Amino acid sequence: TKKRKWTLKIMKKLLMLTILLTSCSMINKNEIDIYENRKPKSKKEHVQTKIEEKKEEENKTFSYDIPKIEYIRVKDSSSNKIMVLDIETYLYSVVTHEVGSSFPMQALMAQAIAARTYAYNNILKNAKNNFDVYSSTTSQVYKKITVVNDKIRKAVDDTKGMIMIHDGKPINALYHASSGSRTLSAHQVFGSDIPYRISVQEFSDYKLWSYKIKMSELSKKLGYNIKDIKVENENTDEIIVKNVIINDKYKISANKFRSKVGNTKIKSVNFVVTVTDDIVSFEGIGYGHGVGMSQHGAKNLALHYGYTYDMILKHYYTNIEIIKIY
Repeated sequence: TKKRKWTLKIMKKLLMLTILLTSCSMINKNEIDIYENRKPKSKKEHVQTKIEEKKEEENKTFSYDIPKIEYIRVKDSSSNKIMVLDIETYLYSVVTHEVGSSFPMQALMAQAIAARTYAYNNILKNAKNNFDVYSSTTSQVYKKITVVNDKIRKAVDDTKGMIMIHDGKPINALYHASSGSRTLSAHQVFGSDIPYRISVQEFSDYKLWSYKIKMSELSKKLGYNIKDIKVENENTDEIIVKNVIINDKYKISANKFRSKVGNTKIKSVNFVVTVTDDIVSFEGIGYGHGVGMSQHGAKNLALHYGYTYDMILKHYYTNIEIIKIY
């Protein structure tokens, strides 16, 4: 019996030793596996990994809830007649009349994408209305043309189906002729903050302008008996008019003032005003509302700084993606 007990005790010890050795072997193997995984990759392996990661990123497909749109409804600003046009044909005219063939190719391509995006935004926004855009500068300029310049045709064709989006939707791609030394933000002009329409550095040649009008004529345009007129500027280093003040009593936003007097007369909100006898004189810089892409800035960025169309667009419209939807 003693011998049997002793034998069982020895067998238990041997069994425990076997289990312990097996566990140690497994732990060592796991440690080796972990070490192998943590070993630094060779330079060649590292480069190959980066190449594979880039390929994987390029091959990703993104799904946007944006329909393919082939036609746009344009309301003639003179006759009020509504024309239904192929959107790419429409763009041949818009690019022709908004900038023209003298612009460098990359600026024309940027203009084509901006105009297509603006059209897309308005088509989706006006789905329940009977037209999408006006044929005048109220929207973007369209006039029927019989012959399309080859350079403009190529700019539109090479960007076919390309639009700018923010947060998965086509942006409201406003643009203008030129600014001062900076473009204006949506908040400065329209009173609303929009992530892709902020103030950025401008690159256009400074377009100076002046306009004179009799006090009596200005009174008729504004609907006030004007005795005195002054401006309230934005709190910036730029000469940016926020409001026009009439007779120290009535306040009109600079944008509304331009609209009432005439956007081709008061060409921007960057101006100063002086009164001599019965004559009101305005002197300013820039042409247009100043928000979004500056067309002459885009021209200079392409011509003198070597910017490509996408670089131009991403300078003037921040936080955007450029995608091809057809």
